[in-house]
Amino acid sequence: MTVDRPIGNASSKREAEKIRRLVERALDNVGDPEMPAVSLSELGMVHEIRIVEADRSFRVEIDLLPTFVGCPALELMRREVERTVRPIPGVVQVEVRFVSHPRWTTDRIRPSARPKLEAYGIAPPPCLTVRSPAPAPDEAPPPNGAPAPAEATVAVGASVEWNPRCPYCGSEDTILENPFGPTSCRSIFYCRSCLNPFEAMKPLGVPVVLQRRP
Repeated sequence: MTVDRPIGNASSKREAEKIRRLVERALDNVGDPEMPAVSLSELGMVHEIRIVEADRSFRVEIDLLPTFVGCPALELMRREVERTVRPIPGVVQVEVRFVSHPRWTTDRIRPSARPKLEAYGIAPPPCLTVRSPAPAPDEAPPPNGAPAPAEATVAVGASVEWNPRCPYCGSEDTILENPFGPTSCRSIFYCRSCLNPFEAMKPLGVPVVLQRRP
Protein backbone atom coordinates (compact mmCIF):
# COMPACT_ATOMS: atom_id res chain seq x y z
CA MET A 1 0.00 0.00 0.00
CA THR A 2 1.26 3.49 -0.88
CA VAL A 3 1.23 5.97 2.00
CA ASP A 4 1.06 9.71 1.24
CA ARG A 5 2.80 12.10 3.57
CA PRO A 6 3.72 15.80 3.59
CA ILE A 7 7.04 16.67 2.01
CA GLY A 8 8.99 17.48 5.13
CA ASN A 9 12.78 17.22 4.94
CA ALA A 10 14.95 19.46 2.78
CA SER A 11 16.16 16.61 0.58
CA SER A 12 12.60 15.58 -0.32
CA LYS A 13 11.66 19.19 -1.04
CA ARG A 14 14.59 19.57 -3.41
CA GLU A 15 13.65 16.36 -5.18
CA ALA A 16 10.01 17.45 -5.42
CA GLU A 17 11.01 20.78 -6.99
CA LYS A 18 13.26 18.97 -9.44
CA ILE A 19 10.37 16.71 -10.43
CA ARG A 20 8.07 19.72 -10.79
CA ARG A 21 10.49 21.34 -13.24
CA LEU A 22 10.75 18.10 -15.22
CA VAL A 23 6.96 17.80 -15.31
CA GLU A 24 6.60 21.37 -16.57
CA ARG A 25 9.20 20.70 -19.25
CA ALA A 26 7.45 17.48 -20.24
CA LEU A 27 4.07 19.22 -20.53
CA ASP A 28 5.64 21.77 -22.87
CA ASN A 29 6.03 18.87 -25.30
CA VAL A 30 2.47 17.51 -25.09
CA GLY A 31 0.65 18.90 -28.12
CA ASP A 32 -3.05 19.55 -28.32
CA PRO A 33 -4.53 16.60 -30.27
CA GLU A 34 -6.61 18.95 -32.44
CA MET A 35 -3.88 21.62 -32.82
CA PRO A 36 -0.57 19.72 -32.50
CA ALA A 37 1.47 22.83 -33.38
CA VAL A 38 0.97 24.13 -29.82
CA SER A 39 1.29 22.43 -26.45
CA LEU A 40 -1.27 22.18 -23.67
CA SER A 41 0.96 24.49 -21.64
CA GLU A 42 1.06 27.11 -24.39
CA LEU A 43 -2.72 27.02 -24.59
CA GLY A 44 -2.89 27.76 -20.88
CA MET A 45 -4.63 24.49 -20.06
CA VAL A 46 -2.26 23.49 -17.23
CA HIS A 47 -3.88 24.92 -14.11
CA GLU A 48 -2.00 23.24 -11.27
CA ILE A 49 0.75 20.68 -10.67
CA ARG A 50 1.00 19.03 -7.27
CA ILE A 51 3.91 16.83 -6.17
CA VAL A 52 2.91 14.44 -3.36
CA GLU A 53 5.43 12.26 -1.55
CA ALA A 54 4.38 8.60 -1.55
CA ASP A 55 6.68 6.21 0.34
CA ARG A 56 10.09 6.80 -1.25
CA SER A 57 8.73 8.15 -4.52
CA PHE A 58 6.34 10.88 -5.64
CA ARG A 59 2.86 11.06 -7.09
CA VAL A 60 2.17 13.82 -9.60
CA GLU A 61 -1.31 15.35 -9.72
CA ILE A 62 -2.11 17.58 -12.69
CA ASP A 63 -5.23 19.72 -13.11
CA LEU A 64 -6.09 20.70 -16.68
CA LEU A 65 -8.65 23.24 -17.87
CA PRO A 66 -10.64 22.02 -20.90
CA THR A 67 -10.99 24.64 -23.62
CA PHE A 68 -14.59 23.55 -24.19
CA VAL A 69 -16.81 21.37 -22.03
CA GLY A 70 -17.43 18.10 -23.80
CA CYS A 71 -14.32 18.30 -25.97
CA PRO A 72 -13.94 14.80 -27.49
CA ALA A 73 -10.15 14.92 -27.17
CA LEU A 74 -10.02 15.12 -23.36
CA GLU A 75 -9.41 11.42 -22.79
CA LEU A 76 -6.68 11.45 -25.43
CA MET A 77 -5.05 14.40 -23.65
CA ARG A 78 -5.22 12.56 -20.33
CA ARG A 79 -3.50 9.48 -21.72
CA GLU A 80 -0.81 11.51 -23.48
CA VAL A 81 -0.01 13.52 -20.33
CA GLU A 82 0.20 10.33 -18.26
CA ARG A 83 2.40 8.65 -20.89
CA THR A 84 4.75 11.65 -21.01
CA VAL A 85 5.08 12.28 -17.26
CA ARG A 86 5.20 8.71 -15.94
CA PRO A 87 8.78 7.94 -17.14
CA ILE A 88 10.24 10.83 -15.11
CA PRO A 89 12.60 9.34 -12.48
CA GLY A 90 11.06 9.32 -9.03
CA VAL A 91 7.45 9.44 -10.27
CA VAL A 92 5.45 6.43 -9.14
CA GLN A 93 1.98 7.58 -10.19
CA VAL A 94 0.35 10.25 -12.37
CA GLU A 95 -3.19 11.52 -11.88
CA VAL A 96 -4.76 13.89 -14.42
CA ARG A 97 -8.01 15.71 -13.68
CA PHE A 98 -10.06 18.12 -15.78
CA VAL A 99 -11.44 20.97 -13.71
CA SER A 100 -13.92 23.67 -14.68
CA HIS A 101 -12.89 26.34 -12.17
CA PRO A 102 -11.43 28.69 -13.10
CA ARG A 103 -12.96 28.64 -16.54
CA TRP A 104 -10.52 28.50 -19.41
CA THR A 105 -10.51 31.61 -21.60
CA THR A 106 -8.48 32.49 -24.67
CA ASP A 107 -6.49 35.14 -22.80
CA ARG A 108 -4.65 32.23 -21.12
CA ILE A 109 -2.93 31.42 -24.42
CA ARG A 110 0.78 32.21 -24.26
CA PRO A 111 2.19 34.76 -26.73
CA SER A 112 4.56 32.07 -28.01
CA ALA A 113 1.59 30.03 -29.23
CA ARG A 114 0.13 32.70 -31.51
CA PRO A 115 2.71 32.57 -34.36
CA LYS A 116 2.66 28.77 -34.14
CA LEU A 117 -1.11 28.73 -34.64
CA GLU A 118 -0.80 31.07 -37.63
CA ALA A 119 1.95 28.93 -39.17
CA TYR A 120 -0.35 25.94 -38.73
CA GLY A 121 -3.10 27.78 -40.65
CA ILE A 122 -5.28 28.80 -37.68
CA ALA A 123 -5.88 32.43 -36.78
CA PRO A 124 -5.36 32.98 -33.04
CA PRO A 125 -8.05 34.72 -30.98
CA PRO A 126 -7.78 38.45 -30.24
CA CYS A 127 -5.56 39.59 -27.36
CA LEU A 128 -8.35 40.91 -25.18
CA THR A 129 -8.96 40.71 -21.45
CA VAL A 130 -11.71 42.15 -19.31
CA ARG A 131 -11.11 45.22 -17.16
CA SER A 132 -12.72 45.10 -13.72
CA PRO A 133 -15.09 48.00 -13.05
CA ALA A 134 -13.95 50.80 -10.77
CA PRO A 135 -14.98 50.29 -7.12
CA ALA A 136 -17.99 52.21 -5.86
CA PRO A 137 -17.21 55.28 -3.73
CA ASP A 138 -18.33 53.51 -0.56
CA GLU A 139 -16.52 50.28 -1.39
CA ALA A 140 -13.61 49.39 0.86
CA PRO A 141 -10.16 49.47 -0.79
CA PRO A 142 -8.14 46.24 -1.11
CA PRO A 143 -6.37 45.14 2.09
CA ASN A 144 -2.77 46.21 2.58
CA GLY A 145 -0.55 44.23 0.28
CA ALA A 146 -3.41 42.93 -1.88
CA PRO A 147 -3.04 43.64 -5.61
CA ALA A 148 -5.53 45.99 -7.18
CA PRO A 149 -7.67 44.59 -10.02
CA ALA A 150 -5.60 44.40 -13.17
CA GLU A 151 -6.61 46.89 -15.85
CA ALA A 152 -6.89 45.49 -19.33
CA THR A 153 -8.42 46.58 -22.61
CA VAL A 154 -12.15 45.86 -22.47
CA ALA A 155 -14.67 46.91 -19.85
CA VAL A 156 -17.03 44.38 -18.30
CA GLY A 157 -20.09 43.91 -20.50
CA ALA A 158 -18.50 45.55 -23.54
CA SER A 159 -18.04 43.91 -26.91
CA VAL A 160 -15.49 44.54 -29.64
CA GLU A 161 -15.31 44.04 -33.37
CA TRP A 162 -12.89 41.38 -34.50
CA ASN A 163 -11.64 40.50 -37.95
CA PRO A 164 -9.05 37.74 -37.57
CA ARG A 165 -5.94 38.15 -39.66
CA CYS A 166 -5.68 35.65 -42.49
CA PRO A 167 -2.89 33.17 -41.61
CA TYR A 168 -2.04 32.79 -45.31
CA CYS A 169 -1.65 36.38 -46.53
CA GLY A 170 -1.89 38.46 -43.35
CA SER A 171 -4.89 40.49 -44.52
CA GLU A 172 -7.53 41.62 -42.02
CA ASP A 173 -10.15 41.90 -44.76
CA THR A 174 -11.82 38.74 -43.51
CA ILE A 175 -15.38 37.72 -42.83
CA LEU A 176 -17.17 34.94 -40.96
CA GLU A 177 -18.13 32.04 -43.19
CA ASN A 178 -19.46 29.60 -40.60
CA PRO A 179 -19.40 29.85 -36.78
CA PHE A 180 -19.11 26.06 -36.59
CA GLY A 181 -15.71 24.75 -37.58
CA PRO A 182 -14.24 21.24 -37.54
CA THR A 183 -13.95 21.43 -33.74
CA SER A 184 -16.00 23.20 -31.08
CA CYS A 185 -13.26 25.78 -30.45
CA ARG A 186 -12.88 26.97 -34.06
CA SER A 187 -14.90 28.87 -36.68
CA ILE A 188 -14.51 29.17 -40.45
CA PHE A 189 -13.60 32.55 -41.97
CA TYR A 190 -13.06 33.74 -45.53
CA CYS A 191 -10.28 36.07 -46.68
CA ARG A 192 -11.40 38.57 -49.30
CA SER A 193 -7.80 39.34 -50.24
CA CYS A 194 -6.36 35.93 -51.08
CA LEU A 195 -9.80 34.27 -51.45
CA ASN A 196 -8.91 31.43 -49.10
CA PRO A 197 -11.07 30.01 -46.31
CA PHE A 198 -9.31 29.52 -42.98
CA GLU A 199 -9.99 28.51 -39.40
CA ALA A 200 -9.86 30.80 -36.36
CA MET A 201 -10.02 30.04 -32.67
CA LYS A 202 -13.21 31.29 -31.06
CA PRO A 203 -12.51 33.99 -28.46
CA LEU A 204 -13.79 33.10 -25.01
CA GLY A 205 -14.12 35.50 -22.10
CA VAL A 206 -14.78 38.66 -24.15
CA PRO A 207 -17.86 39.22 -26.38
CA VAL A 208 -16.92 39.98 -29.99
CA VAL A 209 -18.89 41.22 -32.95
CA LEU A 210 -18.28 39.33 -36.19
CA GLN A 211 -19.30 40.44 -39.66
CA ARG A 212 -20.88 37.48 -41.40
CA ARG A 213 -20.51 36.81 -45.10
CA PRO A 214 -23.72 37.75 -46.97
